[in-house]
Amino acid sequence: NNIKDERVLILPKSPYGHAYKWKSGIGTAWPVAFVLIEEPIVFYSSSPTLKSENIINEVYASLGKERNERFFNLIAMLNIRYLLQHNDLDYENSLSGSTFSPNEVKEILSFYPEISKIKTFGELDIYEVKEPYRQEKFFGAGNIIVSNKEFKEGLNDKTFSLVKNS
Repeated sequence: NNIKDERVLILPKSPYGHAYKWKSGIGTAWPVAFVLIEEPIVFYSSSPTLKSENIINEVYASLGKERNERFFNLIAMLNIRYLLQHNDLDYENSLSGSTFSPNEVKEILSFYPEISKIKTFGELDIYEVKEPYRQEKFFGAGNIIVSNKEFKEGLNDKTFSLVKNS
C-alpha cells in the first residue's frame, strides 16, 4: 500500500528456473511477484544484460552472514522500501548453493535494525525499511553549484532553481 516511487526487493535470490512449493506446484523464470503485483520490483538476474541489472545483483552479492553497509547503501540508492521474502520457494530442489535459504535470509535481515518485519501473508514475509532510513529520491547532478549556505537556506534564494540547478 501507498508505494509512490519506491520499490520492492524480492528475497531470497532466485536464479532463472526456480520452483515454488505450492499445492499444485509452479516453476517460473522470474519471481512470481513479477506477474502478481503492480508495484515496481527489484529482483536477481541470472544473466544480466543491463548495467542496472548488475547494480541490482550487487544488492544480493552484498548479503552475507554479517552486517554489510554496502547492502544498506544499495537498497537506499535504489529507493527500496519493502522487502518481500518468499518462504515458499522450493529451496532444496530448484535453487543453487549460492542462494541463501529463507531461514538464512531471515537471520541476515536481523543484522539490520533499520529494517523490520511488518506483515506475514501465508508463506510471504514483508519487511519495511524504517522511515528515517529511507531516501526520498536519488539524482545524478547535472550542474554543480558551490554555496556556503545550508541546503534549506538555498531553497529560499531567488537565484536558485531546483529544476534548473538539480
